[in-house]
Amino acid sequence: MELTTKEKIIHSSLALFSEFGYHATGVRKIAKDVGIRESAIYNHFKNKEDILTHIIDKYFDSTFLLKDNINLNIDKPKSTLLDIAMSFKLLSYDKNSDKFFRFFIIEIMQNKNVRDKYLDNYLEKQINALSSLFFEMMQKGLIGSSDPISLAWEFLSSLFFYRFQISVFNIDRFQSSNTIASSFEKHISIFWNSIKNSN
Repeated sequence: MELTTKEKIIHSSLALFSEFGYHATGVRKIAKDVGIRESAIYNHFKNKEDILTHIIDKYFDSTFLLKDNINLNIDKPKSTLLDIAMSFKLLSYDKNSDKFFRFFIIEIMQNKNVRDKYLDNYLEKQINALSSLFFEMMQKGLIGSSDPISLAWEFLSSLFFYRFQISVFNIDRFQSSNTIASSFEKHISIFWNSIKNSN
């Protein structure tokens, strides 16, 4: 199915933002990439900032938020953690999520709106959801007693870094893609063995 002109503008803008950054990409460059006149952009968007808002609305959830279909099954704790890790892994190899992630890394230091949206709406939600999960595991005696928030940070930070390696460093070029891809599973194995209740 062919994309509408508005969708083409969003796709081209995301690709250019992820390569050059938001501030280094002008409306003229976007129009040239789409293959339309610069003035035609304004038939669909008020300005470049409006394009950015649409991109954030379209991709932020799918790139960062834990999926609703992940079954947080407290009775199968290791499988649950593996499901979360696999969600991160799949997103790491999704082209649009990858582009948005690279754009996000460029902009997080420069764009307060992007930074605040991530910190307030996504990182906090993920940490809260995971810390609640770890707390329940402790209550059931599945894992040892610890600080659930610290566990959530430790769990997420490795997944984020593996994704960073794939998207930003494109590390698959230097190492076997199987080696990098398996890092997600290895993280779960090591992490679970370190927290599970051995009694």
